Amino acid sequence: MRPWPGLATEAPCSLHDGIQLAARGLPAVSIITEGFDPTARETAALYGLPDYEFALIEHPICRVGEDDLRAKARIATDQIEKLLLTGS
Repeated sequence: MRPWPGLATEAPCSLHDGIQLAARGLPAVSIITEGFDPTARETAALYGLPDYEFALIEHPICRVGEDDLRAKARIATDQIEKLLLTGS
């Protein structure tokens, strides 16, 4: 059985899942790389949440060293914390 029935994936890890959770009034933050920023904003608007905010990190996340990936994770964590605690 899926842990979150009705979501696009098995785990809440995609932009669509974050938007669907937010639309249900649940706290949710998706992590998007800069390369997908315009697409993510358009997607949120298409789902009726034009003001949906997400954590934005530098692109890409593949083919980077572990230290660089950890640095991006710290940046994302700071943004996620701010979005969940303040809503902006």
